[in-house]
Amino acid sequence: MKKLFVLKSVWQFVEAALFVALGIVTIVFSNNETYWKVIGYVTGALLAVDGLLRIVMYFVNEDVDAAKVNLIICISEVTLAVFIFICSEVVVYYFTLLVAILLLVLGFVSLVDSIVKIVKKTEKVSIAILRIIVGAALIALGIVALCFFPYNRSVSSSVNTISIMLIISGIITAIAGVALAIFTAVCIHRIKKLAHDNNEEIAKLREEKRSK
Repeated sequence: MKKLFVLKSVWQFVEAALFVALGIVTIVFSNNETYWKVIGYVTGALLAVDGLLRIVMYFVNEDVDAAKVNLIICISEVTLAVFIFICSEVVVYYFTLLVAILLLVLGFVSLVDSIVKIVKKTEKVSIAILRIIVGAALIALGIVALCFFPYNRSVSSSVNTISIMLIISGIITAIAGVALAIFTAVCIHRIKKLAHDNNEEIAKLREEKRSK
């Protein structure tokens, strides 16, 4: 259980760092067509790394349902990453839409996973509620990204429009990464505090038994 917690924490911090890195790269290269391909490569790398981390989680996760969900997302991410690496120049035209879908999927998975764990009582309610809040925040950011996506092909092909969309998407992606990092840090602090309180309670009970 402790090993799984450590792996999940590391994974979430890595995922947060990748989101922030992607956001920064997108903003930096948004006005330079020459480097738009770099944005595609970084996006593909993010999906590939996250997919590989999910494979690790699949083998160590004791929750069969959660493991299956991770495996499905992993296959989807790796497949999409391969496509992006092959068609990296095309990615910038649909980058905002891609970011929106990614955030919506991650948010939805976080919500469903948290609700299932609350029902099964396999996770502290306070932690699950935090995960629900983060899931809802990711979905909200995804919806915002969808609102900014230019669905008119002639408009979306404009260099200026693409640059603006990349900047907006970069900001949204970076915010999502920071939010995920803060959430992970809060969860770690919360779980450590609960473990400390439990240890103190156990020590107190043992002391009471000895005194009797």
